[in-house]
Amino acid sequence: SSTNVLYLSYQYFFEINSTSKSNIDFKKIYNSFSEEDKKIWPNPLIGLYGGELSFEALEAQLQNPNKQELRMNNCEAYFYYGLLKLTEKNTSEAKKYFQLSKEQKVYDYVEDTAASYMLQKFK
Repeated sequence: SSTNVLYLSYQYFFEINSTSKSNIDFKKIYNSFSEEDKKIWPNPLIGLYGGELSFEALEAQLQNPNKQELRMNNCEAYFYYGLLKLTEKNTSEAKKYFQLSKEQKVYDYVEDTAASYMLQKFK
């Protein structure tokens, strides 16, 4: 489910921060999906975290004629990419993506709140 994908992304971030390594095999999980399932948001995040998708490829998959859905997906995508950048110790890139996440103005998303928190933390 989508919640599980988002949870795994958080778990990865916390594992890297606390133990500097993670046992999550994103590549294996992603490649167990069918080609159709790989395209369903937020499954592309697993591909991103597994190094199977670039962020540009993930962004291309997010395109949606429904502007509200696009904003919601972007809010999540930018936030989790920011988290991934933090695990790579790339604070400036992380801040850029947290800011982009906030700029989607999806105020009822936990990712919007979390992006604000992260931006405060890294001032």
